[in-house]
Amino acid sequence: MLGFWTSRALLFFFLFLVLILLGLGIVVILRRKDFSLAVKLALALLLIIAFLGIGYVLLFISFIGVNTP
Repeated sequence: MLGFWTSRALLFFFLFLVLILLGLGIVVILRRKDFSLAVKLALALLLIIAFLGIGYVLLFISFIGVNTP
């Protein structure tokens, strides 16, 4: 079984992989001049980044809560 930090690292690695793939998808779609789909993908990318930020903040808060006396 994976440890706490290893499982979190794998989770964030796969989320960053999804971010990279979405970014590449936006570039490919912009080359086809389909702007509405590119905007939808960009909004999805921003939503994932927002959830990652919230996840990092919650992880930091839980880390502080565990390590305080």
